[in-house]
Amino acid sequence: MLELMKELPLSLFSALSPAELTRYERQMNLPEWGLTAQQKFKNSRVFIASASGPMITAALNLAAAGVGRLKVVDCRRVLLTDLCNQMLYREKDLNKFRVAVAQQRLRETNPFIEVEAFERKISDHNALRLIEGTDLILADLRDKPTSLALNRAASRRRLPLIVGWIQNMRCNIITLQPGKGLCLECTGLHDRVRDNEASLGPMSTLAGSLIALETMRLLGGLEPAFLGQLFGFDGNLCRCETEKLKVTPTCPVCGKTF
Repeated sequence: MLELMKELPLSLFSALSPAELTRYERQMNLPEWGLTAQQKFKNSRVFIASASGPMITAALNLAAAGVGRLKVVDCRRVLLTDLCNQMLYREKDLNKFRVAVAQQRLRETNPFIEVEAFERKISDHNALRLIEGTDLILADLRDKPTSLALNRAASRRRLPLIVGWIQNMRCNIITLQPGKGLCLECTGLHDRVRDNEASLGPMSTLAGSLIALETMRLLGGLEPAFLGQLFGFDGNLCRCETEKLKVTPTCPVCGKTF
C-alpha cells in the first residue's frame, strides 16, 4: 500500500480516509484499477431501480467496493419467496419495506458510503426527478414499465443505463449509453421478456455481481464490456454468449434511424 501511495500525490486520494485505503487495498493493487479509479468510484452516485433480484446483489457488491452513494427505489415489501435468492434479507424482515431493510444492511456493509432509500413506484411522472444527481442507472427488465420509463429518462439526462434480468436458467445484461449506440427502446428486448419468476437462486447472485462489475468499469474509467450488445450466461450449459441485436427501424426515444 505504501508503494501505491508514493507513486501519486496526496491530493489524488485526499477523499479516502486511512481506513478506506486499507479496506480497498486489494482492488487498488490491480493495475487496471488503482487509486485513480477508486477515487472516481467514491465520487460516483448510482441509481438502483428495485431492491430485489440482481439489483440488490449489485447494490451489495457496489457498497462493499466503496461506491460513493447508492439511491435505491422500490415500493414492495419483503416476501417469503424473496429469501431463496436475496442474500440481503432474513426471515425477520418479512413484510417490511424492502428499501428500509436494504438501506440498513447496505450501511452496515460499508459505513463509508451513503445510502438513500425511497419507497416509490417509478413511472414517467417521477423518473426524471428520481434520477436527478446520479451518474448511472441500474434496472431489472422483468419490470418492463419501470425499465422503459428509466430508459426515456436516461436518454434525456444522457446517463448510462445498465439493464439486467433473469429468465429461467439464463441471466442477461446490456449496457446502454446515450450517444454511443442503442437505447433500450431500440433493442426491443422488453418484448422478449416473459412474466416468469422461475429461476435458481445463484443465477440472481451471478447476474448482480456481473452488473456490479460493469458498473465499476464505467464509473472507474474503464471501457464497458457489454456496451450495445446482449451478454448472456446459460446456466444449463454453463456457457457465456453474446448476441448482436436487431433494432427497430426508427426509435421514438433516442431518435435513431437504422
